Amino acid sequence: MYSPQREGDVARHDINYMVGTPDGVVHFSERHYMGLFRDQDYQEAMDRANLDLIHSDSKGFFGNGLYVARLRK
Repeated sequence: MYSPQREGDVARHDINYMVGTPDGVVHFSERHYMGLFRDQDYQEAMDRANLDLIHSDSKGFFGNGLYVARLRK
């Protein structure tokens, strides 16, 4: 289970795990931070990295978007 919280341009995910073992149930948690970026931010980063955008899909494989780029000649 996780509960995301937005902190400006960052998503904080507090993730809680419950794992069943032969000795009982173990609980542990992790905190993940993920940057939230606009399409323009990704395109500018690719340009600075000398990449040409070949294809983009706003949904991608998992609903989070997809960018395909190659090194600029």
